Amino acid sequence: SANLERINRNAWRMAKIVRSLVEITRPSVQPSITTDLNALLQQALENMTYREEGQQEAIQIVRQLDAKLPEVICQRAGILQVINSLLSNAVDAMLEGGVLTVRSSYQRGTRRVSIEIEDSGGGLSKEDRKRIFDPFFTTKPVGEGTGLGLSLARSIVQAHGGQLKVVSPPGSGQFSVSRYRRTAP
Repeated sequence: SANLERINRNAWRMAKIVRSLVEITRPSVQPSITTDLNALLQQALENMTYREEGQQEAIQIVRQLDAKLPEVICQRAGILQVINSLLSNAVDAMLEGGVLTVRSSYQRGTRRVSIEIEDSGGGLSKEDRKRIFDPFFTTKPVGEGTGLGLSLARSIVQAHGGQLKVVSPPGSGQFSVSRYRRTAP
């Protein structure tokens, strides 16, 4: 029945919220391994999910991956979770289509590795940009978002000694993940 389906859906949603809260307050200890971030980005793009019928065809994906990006030492599953969260938000911002740009770059002098996820969605207001990483803050309609994805993503990036930033002028949204001095020899 419809009521049973609604109960089941909400139970799964609550379980997801609890898991996210536990992860934020007590991040899991995963082994750090040498990882090819470009391969991780490609994997995330191949497994990306879309919210609306026809959305996959309406979103143009632009890959700007640095061929000289060194491997990094990281908790692979955590970084993949960050990438998936950023891609999910980008897709949600472009329900009617647009351009999704995924970049990786390396600055040899500072040994800085960066990932950027940019969408051509509507962008965020100045007020929303200030709160975007707050737990339980969401710009999605009630029942569609927990408001924990970006908060958790930021915690994971910070645990890796990096920064997660949002740049979102009207007409676009961009998240940038930067890490320092954790590249493999």
